[in-house]
Amino acid sequence: MHKNRMKTVLVVGAFVLGMIPDLGFAEVTTHLKVRERVENTIEGNLQTDPLNGNYRATQRTEIGVCGYYESVEAKVALEENREWGHGGHLGLYEAYTQFGDEWYVRAGRQEFVMDEGRLLGNKPWLHGLTHDGVLLGYRGKGEYKIEILAVRENNRDWIAFHPSSQLGDVHIALPIIYQTDAAFTVGTSETVEVTTGVFAKADGEFNWRIEAYGQQIVTRDEGGGDTTQSGLFLSARAGYKIADGFAPVLNVDYTTAASDGDAIEFSSPYGNVHQYNGNMGIDFSSDGGGLINTSVANSSEFLGGTLVVALNHFMLADADAAGVDDAALGFEIDLEYTLALGDALELQIGESVFLDQGSRAPDGKNVTTHDWTYVQLSLEL
Repeated sequence: MHKNRMKTVLVVGAFVLGMIPDLGFAEVTTHLKVRERVENTIEGNLQTDPLNGNYRATQRTEIGVCGYYESVEAKVALEENREWGHGGHLGLYEAYTQFGDEWYVRAGRQEFVMDEGRLLGNKPWLHGLTHDGVLLGYRGKGEYKIEILAVRENNRDWIAFHPSSQLGDVHIALPIIYQTDAAFTVGTSETVEVTTGVFAKADGEFNWRIEAYGQQIVTRDEGGGDTTQSGLFLSARAGYKIADGFAPVLNVDYTTAASDGDAIEFSSPYGNVHQYNGNMGIDFSSDGGGLINTSVANSSEFLGGTLVVALNHFMLADADAAGVDDAALGFEIDLEYTLALGDALELQIGESVFLDQGSRAPDGKNVTTHDWTYVQLSLEL
């Protein structure tokens, strides 16, 4: 409790320090974000709760103020997350001060997103994700940029190093995340985890994205010996606009998983997960053998809004490692319709169906069809 209070004091203090110049700001902005969502699931990605008949209604509310004075920026935001029928939680979401322009330093509680959020994101679909840390950044000439974030949380220290640049129409980045629990495990063992790779994408009528990340975890036991595990993640996406309403996109993801103890399932605890391996997020980790997700999607205008249709096929990358002969997991069909109801209000309706393939069911549940439906209203002022 004392540690949490100290963190709150530090991040609020960082915000107050940013207000010192002339005791005021040249510009102050405010924002309000409210998201209401009702969901129903048959198995799927939600917990089965007989108390509410598999229905869940949630609300996320964020209100904040941001002030600017010359090269100083300060922001504070409060957030409440509520599951109707089960209570809610109100807390400090962001509170930081940033100094500088070309070179800049940001201290306090803050969001940090690398590229499209696969490795490190803000988890907007859930309750959001922020970190208490210090960020050092540099905006070079042209589109060159470097950001380094240092954080201590959850009994570990970690640093995210994110250099990125724009080369013509191509955005490219070389992210690195270094994590260790050495400061918290004196006299026992310590773990060092390094994740690094490359991200590249280009937009336009022909659009594409490539991601390749390697991960290594080394556990050093004081009693003797090191244990090294490794993981690999590869992803490729390509799309082309053939005509209005017909712009298919093909995406293939490959993830390693546990086999003989020398490999692990690739881990991305700080990343955005929703809509990467299908909308439902069914857990395949217990299946082992690595995961291959192949998906085809199309976005088109429909009844004044946007309709996205996607088909995902999941299978194990290594059936032998999983100890089974049947590597196929199943198909997922996703429908997502988004409609603007004004400048600040948006309606989104989604339906997903997962069809188990063969005799193997995700999560160890012996069912053939998983279903998930949601209706969401978002207000942003």
